[in-house]
Amino acid sequence: MSGESNTGGLSLPRRPSLREIIDQAKLALHLLRDSRVPMWQKLIPGLALVYLFSPIDLVPEMMFGPLGMIDDVTIVALAIRIFIKLAPEDVVADHRAGGGDEPISTSYRVRED
Repeated sequence: MSGESNTGGLSLPRRPSLREIIDQAKLALHLLRDSRVPMWQKLIPGLALVYLFSPIDLVPEMMFGPLGMIDDVTIVALAIRIFIKLAPEDVVADHRAGGGDEPISTSYRVRED
């Protein structure tokens, strides 16, 4: 399936499930902690959070009630999507496969008491 639903000749994008949204948020958190992702890319979700908590709003909640949160949710969701798309593909693939962060490289010695 292509991820789009067909409604009478009009092709609309499929809405993500709650599980997919949670998975994307978890992936973004893992990528934020991964040193292989460039710092400038990590600014994208950070800037979205700054917008979320700033007093500036495209659709103010004071005027439109709960509808005013639509722009906040949209900005954060878009920022997460862009962040994941811009992150290095191999790093994203590692996290999706459950590989996680880069391997730990260290030296050690055994002490015998």
